[in-house]
Amino acid sequence: MNILSIIIKGDVACFNKPITNNNPSTFNIITKPALIGMIAASNGLKRTECKDIKFYKNISEELKYTVILKNKFNKGFWNEYAENFQNKIDKIDRILYSPKNSERLYNINYEIKLFYDKNKDINRFINNFIENIKNNNHIYPLYLGMANMFCNIKYLNLEDINDESFNGEFETKGFVTNLIHSDEEDYYEKIIVDNVPTLCLDNFVHSREDYKEIYFHENGGFIKGKGKYYKLNNECYEFV
Repeated sequence: MNILSIIIKGDVACFNKPITNNNPSTFNIITKPALIGMIAASNGLKRTECKDIKFYKNISEELKYTVILKNKFNKGFWNEYAENFQNKIDKIDRILYSPKNSERLYNINYEIKLFYDKNKDINRFINNFIENIKNNNHIYPLYLGMANMFCNIKYLNLEDINDESFNGEFETKGFVTNLIHSDEEDYYEKIIVDNVPTLCLDNFVHSREDYKEIYFHENGGFIKGKGKYYKLNNECYEFV
C-alpha cells in the first residue's frame, strides 16, 4: 500500500453539495470526488473519457484519503469577502447579480494523504499525477471544486507501508468517523462536522448510501476517534 502526501493551497474553494444549484452550498472540506477530478485533469482526461471508462467510480473504489487543516477553518458567503458584481445582459431588461448567498471556503491550506494499492490500476494515474506536481505541468488546470478557483499543489512524499491496520481508540490531526466524546470545556466548539461522499457512481453522481459523517478540528489540532486506523511515522490516520 502507498500513502501519497501533498499540500494543496488556494484562496477560495467551493465543493458543491448536489442538493444546491443557484446558490451553492459547499462541503466543509475537500471531497474525494474533487480530488479524483484533480487527478483526471492532471492526466488529461476529459469528462467524456472519464464517463466512458468509469474513472470516477473505479478510482473512488480504490482510493481513500484524509485531510489535515494547516489553516483555521474559514467559511462564508460570497458577499462577505468579494464584490457582488453586476452581470449585465443585453437581451433582458434587468440586471443580474452574482448569487450573494453562495458559500465559499477560503484561505485553503490542506495536507492531504491519499491511501491506495500500488498494485492496482490507480497507480499509473497517481504516478502521472506525482510527476506533474513535481514538474508543475498539468495537462488541464486544477480547480478547488469550481472553475477558476485555482490551487497550488506541492509534493511532500510517497511512502510504502504494509496493510496492517489497528482498531480501537486513537488520536489524529486528520478526520474521524466515530468521534470520542469529551467533557473538556469548549471541545465541541472546535469540531467541524460534515457528511461527505466516498463512492462515485459517475462523474457527478455520488452513492447516497456511501456518504460518511466525519469530524475534524477547526485548527488542524488533535481529535480523538475510535475504529479502524493506520500508523504512519508514529502518527495515526483514518481513511475514507
